[in-house]
Amino acid sequence: MSSLKKSYKTYSKYMKDFRQKKKVQSEKHYSSFWWDDAWATDGSSRFSGYSSGVKIPASGDLVKLIKLTSYQRAIANFVKIVTKQDIPVVFGGSTSHTNGKQVTIASDISDKNFDVAVGLALHEASHVKLTDFEAFGHCTRSGMVSWSNMDTFKTLVNIIEDRRIDNYIFKSSPGYRAYYHKMYDHYFNNDMVTKSLVSLSMRNPLIAEHYIFRIANLTNPLTDVNALPGLKDIIDMIDVKDIGRLNSTVEVIDLAHKVLNKMLEQLETNRSDAQKDPNHEDASVQSDVGADGDGTPSNGNTDAMSELTAAEEKIVQQAWNKQKDFIAGEIKKPLTTKGLQSRLEDVSKLDLDLQMVGGDKAGFQCIIYNLSKKLYLRQLVALINKYESSSEVDKIGVRKQISGLRGTAEVNRDARGDSLRARELGLPTFLSGVQQTESIQRGLDLGSLLGKKLSIRNEERSLVHNRLMSGHIDNKRLSHAGYGIETVFKQIHIDRYKQACLHISLDLSSSMGGRKWEETVQMCTAIVKAATYVQNLRVQVSLRATQDSGRKEVPMLVFAYDSKYNDIRHYVELMSKFRPVNCTPEGLCFDALMKKGFIIPTSSDCTSYFLNISDGEPGMQDWGGSQAVEFTRTMVNKMRNEMGVNILSFFVTDYRDNKLSDAFIKMYGKDAKIVAADNVTDIARELNKKFLSEGKYSC
Repeated sequence: MSSLKKSYKTYSKYMKDFRQKKKVQSEKHYSSFWWDDAWATDGSSRFSGYSSGVKIPASGDLVKLIKLTSYQRAIANFVKIVTKQDIPVVFGGSTSHTNGKQVTIASDISDKNFDVAVGLALHEASHVKLTDFEAFGHCTRSGMVSWSNMDTFKTLVNIIEDRRIDNYIFKSSPGYRAYYHKMYDHYFNNDMVTKSLVSLSMRNPLIAEHYIFRIANLTNPLTDVNALPGLKDIIDMIDVKDIGRLNSTVEVIDLAHKVLNKMLEQLETNRSDAQKDPNHEDASVQSDVGADGDGTPSNGNTDAMSELTAAEEKIVQQAWNKQKDFIAGEIKKPLTTKGLQSRLEDVSKLDLDLQMVGGDKAGFQCIIYNLSKKLYLRQLVALINKYESSSEVDKIGVRKQISGLRGTAEVNRDARGDSLRARELGLPTFLSGVQQTESIQRGLDLGSLLGKKLSIRNEERSLVHNRLMSGHIDNKRLSHAGYGIETVFKQIHIDRYKQACLHISLDLSSSMGGRKWEETVQMCTAIVKAATYVQNLRVQVSLRATQDSGRKEVPMLVFAYDSKYNDIRHYVELMSKFRPVNCTPEGLCFDALMKKGFIIPTSSDCTSYFLNISDGEPGMQDWGGSQAVEFTRTMVNKMRNEMGVNILSFFVTDYRDNKLSDAFIKMYGKDAKIVAADNVTDIARELNKKFLSEGKYSC
């Protein structure tokens, strides 16, 4: 059996195992040990349905920008942990590289190639940490290598330096080896490259690039060290198993120079042998193969199975070109990196997140604005409020403040010149409304009145029962024990109100505009204000609507306020700028609320309430009708039955003679109620009564 045929048998077995491994890896990320359920690759992934990478920085697809921001944050954390340096990670272009100061990751990243991207980032960051970028410049200027061989020399230096820095990570951070395995499988161990290594491809002993190809792929399990004359001696000189012996880039350059000289000597010997004996075995293997590696062998003694087709040779050449880009760190024409980074920074400041919602049958991405802890949006809203109340002279200064906060050179005004355009500020459209100053003030006044009544929840009463046979020892009667009296114990019963948590979910769809929204804001503000008078009532406020993301309409959830973390000023600043927009996918947003942990379940020491305010049936693009009603019902029942939450739902209408629809009753139950738009504040009064009449317990 010929050596090539034997190699092909080994290749066939190897590729069978390799393809099986790739199949398993395609369904599992090495990052899964730190990813939460929202990063899963199945239908529950926050990113499923958006597997294609972000390639157009100017895209209005907010979902993809959020996705890239999450990737960037995760990869930057990896880089910082491994290198122990705060190395910036940015996106741009179609290749990954480093300039010695920051790591640039190709922006075509997706769920499927995330591990490869992590490996690339770690690889490039290791260059920043370990590679002396000035050393190579010194040696090129010294004239140690002729210009005709300079490109080959650079490639050899890069190959050996890559092996050196990768070895550093393997030894210093073994937990990250998996990412390197993914990276090498992608670039150096892929199907066609492996096949070419055991075929007649890239075996011309007269072509320097074929030596370089073999050296570059020496880590491939099926690399053939005897594929070219003298190749084994060259690989032994590099000795990748003991690459850790090289302690600096200078030592790498010195070794690369020796390898280059050895290779040039071998090429000269090969040419001399070929001239002496045209039928020399090594020279005849690929006598008809061109300098680029294309073509087919001319002799008829080799096995047909060892020959690559013209199409396969083309694929090999493409893979080799990709490897050369990786080795050289060459930067192809970048996309608008600066513009993309600016958008990513804005998204990051807004603290946006994604959550997959809707179940297995119909999955949707839900955009989540968590405004309860981030200061950026609050500061921006406060400045906009200041701008709208400033004189014309003062507006110039406020505009500069807003520009500085966003890092932009200028902030444009709309055609009328009397307000700032939300889109120019990078603000979501639901924050560009007219201030609800009067509604909020009325709500604060009403809340103060209700809060004074509600303050009774702070009180507790204790009743002491003494002369008992069990309980705590009563020190006053302890002396009686010497006379045989056993009733020296006491028990204390304390009556107090349990902790309560109220989550208010407001419909922010466009149909809620006008009087409905004004009254809803007043009602919600009254509840928030009243709760500040008591210590055992936690109030959360979230809003739901839809938002355009590229060509898609997606659910949007705004978690605006949590009394555990925010003061009343936080609520007023934000609530004053909210305005109803688009549609409302209630059930999808309820799903996101539960998955993100915003709904507090009822427990032994806390009673949880969920107050829903809406004015229509749920629906949005590609989701509505009976499907939406049924899913919303399922989510409400999940809160009620699995989390023990008390559901309170009100349908707001402009017409007093309206009746609840069957769909609304189906979703929220028989306790759902209808309320007139001019009477919404009665909800606050009813809640006040409920909190005073319920929740007492003894201990």
